[in-house]
Amino acid sequence: MSLSRDGAVALITIDYPPVNALSKDVRIGLVAALEGAIADKTVRAIVLACAGKSFCAGADIREFDLAPQPPHLTDVIQRFADAGKPVVAALHGSALSSQPDATIASRHAVRGSDCPKSILVCCPAPAGRSACRGWSVSMQRCP
Repeated sequence: MSLSRDGAVALITIDYPPVNALSKDVRIGLVAALEGAIADKTVRAIVLACAGKSFCAGADIREFDLAPQPPHLTDVIQRFADAGKPVVAALHGSALSSQPDATIASRHAVRGSDCPKSILVCCPAPAGRSACRGWSVSMQRCP
């Protein structure tokens, strides 16, 4: 997990090979990076991206036999939704289970040329909200 800045934009990058699964440690790192971006008064927007060949792959299979551990994904998503700054999800790679879930809290989403259009679909969000409400999705190929 990393938090970097380029001018007024904070870039939160998940780097958890091989598929950027949303493990407990990744969720903790997301919350910490988000809090850092929110606290920085010079940051006006936040981009959520992933290193490697795919965006978030969903739950970490190594945690399937464990009791749910905080922070829960729904809580992390809500923190992004409540950030008070625009959040853009930079999607790329293969369409894996929680890609739409991980972009629910983003107001905007862009996809790379290697990202199938099919991942940008309406899906149920926490508390029954529509994941598409308020979205502005760019389907163009990124340079």
